[in-house]
Amino acid sequence: EKSRLVEIRGYEELEDVTSYLLENDADCSQWPSGGPWIGAVEVQDTNQFIWSSDNSTVVIENWLQGQPNNPTSGDGAMMACEFSFQWMDKARHTELPVLCELPPRAKCPAQFTAVGDTCYHLGYSSTTWDLAQDYCHSLAPNGKLVELETLEEIYSVTDFLNENGDPDREKNAQA
Repeated sequence: EKSRLVEIRGYEELEDVTSYLLENDADCSQWPSGGPWIGAVEVQDTNQFIWSSDNSTVVIENWLQGQPNNPTSGDGAMMACEFSFQWMDKARHTELPVLCELPPRAKCPAQFTAVGDTCYHLGYSSTTWDLAQDYCHSLAPNGKLVELETLEEIYSVTDFLNENGDPDREKNAQA
């Protein structure tokens, strides 16, 4: 199975992912560019978002107040570390870290970590949304950017990211 950018489909997954990120880097010291891409993409210039893997409407969402608000069309969504991993929309050419997921399985591949029922991979190199999705697909079959489907998943992933953020963030910020 290939991995993909995370797609959050329920409150439990939203909670899992957010907890995962918060536990791994609550002070955001390890994240370049503020936080990772997830698998939601804007429909034209509507501020309405769909999950890229199946074009389904994002129902469970965790937008920062005033978001989405980017004036460009077809934006990607990201989880902003400095705002407890609430979501912001960004132009897809923006370079951000990557949060990939695999569907639930008995055992995660070597590059992935099990959080709840899902396997996640942190890609610390900043890249565009489209290249981030390609990267997730290259790691494992059915891989994709994270699609946070439950509140629990958002919390779990937030905790994980707070504990396992990018160790080169401070060095990159000073460069």
